[in-house]
Amino acid sequence: MRLLIGLSMALIVAIGAYVSFATRPLVQFAETRLKAEHFAVTGMVNTGERLVAVGELGRIMLSDDQGQTWHEAQVKDSRGSALTQVVFFNDKEGVAVGHDGWAIFTEDGGLNWRETLFDKDLSEPLLGVWGAAEGPVFAYGSFGRFFVSNDHGRTWERTEPGIEDAHVYAMNGGADGHLMMVGEHGLAFKSADYGKTWQAIPEFYRGTMFGLIRLNADEWIAYGLRGNVFKTTDFGATWTQIPTHLSIGLFGHAVLADGRIIIVGQGGVILESRDQGASFNVIQENKGNNLTSIVALPDGRLLTAGLGGIRVFDGGQPGEQK
Repeated sequence: MRLLIGLSMALIVAIGAYVSFATRPLVQFAETRLKAEHFAVTGMVNTGERLVAVGELGRIMLSDDQGQTWHEAQVKDSRGSALTQVVFFNDKEGVAVGHDGWAIFTEDGGLNWRETLFDKDLSEPLLGVWGAAEGPVFAYGSFGRFFVSNDHGRTWERTEPGIEDAHVYAMNGGADGHLMMVGEHGLAFKSADYGKTWQAIPEFYRGTMFGLIRLNADEWIAYGLRGNVFKTTDFGATWTQIPTHLSIGLFGHAVLADGRIIIVGQGGVILESRDQGASFNVIQENKGNNLTSIVALPDGRLLTAGLGGIRVFDGGQPGEQK
């Protein structure tokens, strides 16, 4: 009897060992895809050929059918740092920047990206990037971080425009070399020589500005905290406050082909101006997730992006992205 029990136990152990170490077929998991409506976006642009959105965990989403479907770009050796902004200089070359002083570059329209700048010592973020088809590219951010590239973001050089250790949140400019940047605590600078030299703009608001709209060399609009919008018609020498009757943050904008100016912000608010920024009306109330970006689609609709993902706005209530 004892022998039978012993043989039975040995058989159980042998079977258990075989099951434990035997080759098994791999478990098939459903493919995991990042959905556009769930992707926290901090920056979005229309390259003319493709929509490109950047955001959380250093991920980049692309659409080749005007926002109907999205797929993810490839970032070589990604750091996983959150990206904050993206710019394209033509339909092929672009730069995205983000936390940890990280900058990545593409030369195939956004399909593939590679690192061109990273701060291995400090984790201070780059908060924005600006450049045009002709001229230098600027990456800027927290604590006076300011870099310039003369080859569309392939290489970078640290520069000192005079902002000391302040945070810069936005820059804009044109092919005539007239540039402007704004940031925290009333910081505002301008350049008339494509950023070779910078001049401080007299303080017109003590709070923080998150965005700049250039209408022409002289006319600019700055917007930011507490619904504040200011306009200058003399390249920053004087400014006029434009009432919005809001007290929320404004974070992104678009200038449409028909001249309308759209500003988006906290809680999903959307403002519109039809008179070159002389006045603004609310076309979507303060509700929902923060919006950071907005671009125009060829059919006239607007595509919004923010912490709640990417969605179409047709002028009425925003509908979920298909």
